Amino acid sequence: MIGILTIGQSPRPLLLREFRRVIPGSVQIVLRGALDGMTREEIARHAPQSADDTLFTILPDGTDIRISHATVAKRAQVKLEEMQREGCRLTVFCCTGEFAGLGSSLPLLFPSRIHTQVAQALAKDRRLGVFVPLPEQEAIASSRWYACGFSDVVTQAVAPNGSDAEIERAASRMAEATVDLVVYDCMGYGHELRARADSITKVPSILSVSLVARVVAELIDGTI
Repeated sequence: MIGILTIGQSPRPLLLREFRRVIPGSVQIVLRGALDGMTREEIARHAPQSADDTLFTILPDGTDIRISHATVAKRAQVKLEEMQREGCRLTVFCCTGEFAGLGSSLPLLFPSRIHTQVAQALAKDRRLGVFVPLPEQEAIASSRWYACGFSDVVTQAVAPNGSDAEIERAASRMAEATVDLVVYDCMGYGHELRARADSITKVPSILSVSLVARVVAELIDGTI
């Protein structure tokens, strides 16, 4: 049994569907949300205090929200411990942000560490394009990718639940920047958005949720 912990609330059928594209049906998946049990009013009281504190997530009803990183980190630790007690042997923390203080005695996968290493192997000395959900995240994402050793980074905001027109506009701007590799830097991005954007950027890309799912599939391959 593997666990998926999202920074929002469960259920997240579209997110689960992305994992199921790679993870065999014989493997039990437990999906939980760091904000499970909170009302919309309670969530609203935990709005981000700054750009550094801002996370984007989609709630089960399809609406998107901005939530405090500090709130998510505190609640996520509790949920991880609950999932461990339920019997999860491996857990994915479904956010590409940094959560330095989060920990578990069982294997805990952080997507940011995985997609960063792959991007470095492919294009550390090339121009990197990075999609993020919110405009206020562009500067922070740019700084983080530069800090990872990239010398040329272009960031562009597009919401994972954006309209076709919004996706196409963002992809066109990315294409105009003539990047060599694109990273979809949010676990909320799915393969349909990627396909639409890739048809415009016309360069190789890394979809974080797909990459992480494939790593999970590799880790559990010998135990199925």
